[in-house]
Amino acid sequence: MAETIFGTIDPNAPTPVPAEPVYDHTGLIERHAAERQYLASPVPAWSKDDRTDLRNHPEKVAERLAQMDALERRAGIVPKPPVDPATAEFEARWPLTIANDWQADEVAKQLAAEKALVPAARQANVLKLIKEMGQAAYDVLVADARSSLAPGATLPDELKSNKFALTVTASKGRYLTQRAKAQAALKVR
Repeated sequence: MAETIFGTIDPNAPTPVPAEPVYDHTGLIERHAAERQYLASPVPAWSKDDRTDLRNHPEKVAERLAQMDALERRAGIVPKPPVDPATAEFEARWPLTIANDWQADEVAKQLAAEKALVPAARQANVLKLIKEMGQAAYDVLVADARSSLAPGATLPDELKSNKFALTVTASKGRYLTQRAKAQAALKVR
């Protein structure tokens, strides 16, 4: 310990490391996007002979685009891949997230409660569901729920015995099936 006019200093104390600065590149990204849009726009008739209009010089346009790309790379900005308009429209019409937070939380709660039951009680719940809706309708719900899972995943027993969780998962499976059919019809990746 050393005494100074500022107080006691411990020479063995770790030196605080300053946090990495966080840079906001929003202004740069917006400015470059506007400039790229300008450079890609057609040259108006009144500006065809204007030597100061960069758009009249394709080699200078390419040079400026390369400068902007280099500046963004140095700043650590990862360029976004170009989005096909058909893909963007498809993603807007068929989003992958369809369940709201309340549904997801409720399904998780009910599955946790079902998992706490003994297997015989879960089997009794399955038989009660089959009696209530019929074997065919129950089998359709289970098949639809399976289609919401990742390939190779199995449907948990607690899901098969809970009506709310099974219905929500089956509706998600039906949605994903229809989404895949629409995607195949549009040949969107």
